[in-house]
Amino acid sequence: MSGGKGNGSTTTNKAVPKKKKRTSSSAKAGLQFPVGRIGRYLRSGKYANKKLKEGAPVYLAAVLEFLCAEILELAGNAARNERNKSTAGANNSIEASQQESYRIEPNHITSAVKNDEELHSSLLNIQNTTHKQLNKREYTAAETIQQLQAAEQKKEAQRIKLEKKQQAQLAKQEKQRQIELNKLLAIKLRHEKANEKRRLMEEKHKRELEEQRLLEEDVRARIEKFKREKREREERKK
Repeated sequence: MSGGKGNGSTTTNKAVPKKKKRTSSSAKAGLQFPVGRIGRYLRSGKYANKKLKEGAPVYLAAVLEFLCAEILELAGNAARNERNKSTAGANNSIEASQQESYRIEPNHITSAVKNDEELHSSLLNIQNTTHKQLNKREYTAAETIQQLQAAEQKKEAQRIKLEKKQQAQLAKQEKQRQIELNKLLAIKLRHEKANEKRRLMEEKHKRELEEQRLLEEDVRARIEKFKREKREREERKK
């Protein structure tokens, strides 16, 4: 049919373009370390004031991968040597022992770094810088702890001082109360002594009055007796 618009539709086989397979920056650079992630960390960390170039994360990833490869190689050699020493008396051959897998432990990495002069000097500088930063943080933390301890000690000293002041006030009040109580007891004792003295004086006065009354009665009886005897003598004479 001729071309044109109509009820029928014609289909044309157009070639669908294939999507290109996306290649990562690490694959382009031939590295295993993630270049894109390192670049993102460099941008988020704000390590450079100006714009970050494209080659910077690639170079940093290559350096990190090289260091890791060197350290792992040396650590693997240390692990293999240690395994060979431990299995030296066994019946297995050297070829069989070399084909075995070895486990790399932290002490192998430490010995590998210490035995390599360049790695040891490089990481030692990093360690010194890290130690300085940690020492600064520890010093700041220790200073903060000392300040908190000093504030706590000052607060405790103020509390002890307040308690001592309150105890001194209570002791003073107790002493004043005891003095007043002693005064009241002294007054009471004086009153009791005065009352006892008055009672004794009254009893003594009563005894004196009784003695005087008895003496007067005795004198009157003697006078009456003398008068009676005198009358009797006069009557006899008559």
